[in-house]
Amino acid sequence: DNNWEDVRYPMKAALKGFSYGPEFQRDAASGGFDCNMGNLPVLQILQNNDSTRAIATVGQSHAIARFVARRHGWMGTSLLDELKIDAVYECCRDIKSAWYRVKQKPNGKKQWFVATDNNNTTAVDDNDDDTLQRYCKKLEKVLLSTRLQKTSSFSSREWCLNTPDPTLADIAIYHLLGTPVSTVSGSTESFFGETELVIGKAYKADCPILTKCVQAVSELPAIKEWERKRPDTFT
Repeated sequence: DNNWEDVRYPMKAALKGFSYGPEFQRDAASGGFDCNMGNLPVLQILQNNDSTRAIATVGQSHAIARFVARRHGWMGTSLLDELKIDAVYECCRDIKSAWYRVKQKPNGKKQWFVATDNNNTTAVDDNDDDTLQRYCKKLEKVLLSTRLQKTSSFSSREWCLNTPDPTLADIAIYHLLGTPVSTVSGSTESFFGETELVIGKAYKADCPILTKCVQAVSELPAIKEWERKRPDTFT
């Protein structure tokens, strides 16, 4: 289903937060973002693709993500599947929240990307879990304990929960750890603002499920196409 449009508003950095252009101000003043307390993103669902006839306009990015995933069959085939997929999705959100907290600390970003091998665990305080590597190991354990039972109909790709098709959980993991191959600007940095070489050190040696998942999602034609064309702005 390709009947969708990604609408973004011009914005620029300001002394506090961001400064939005007249397009945003106009739509905000007309109540376009009231469903999300005056913020973005919002999802507008149209009747027969008619921009003048909206069935609903809703906000909150994670509610939108789940709705779109259900709409396109990316939440499994049962309520239990959906619960497990949602649990992995929330774990990825927890790791992002940890990153936002850590990077505010002095040397926090440097600490986050510390990666040690099995023979060298003294580079990080044993009581400090705030490294991407350790969070990845925790997420790997989540997947091991949450995976769905395999059946003979499963595809050759290795999705994170052993589902026959990719799910929102796979997309969440790729958004967390993946690095685009090609973009409009040429930037191939990850969510954390680092390259594949840096991010890969955090999970490729010790987390085979994460490694296979990131690789499988990166090979999806739709993902490649989106990364190649996606705008650099995030709103």
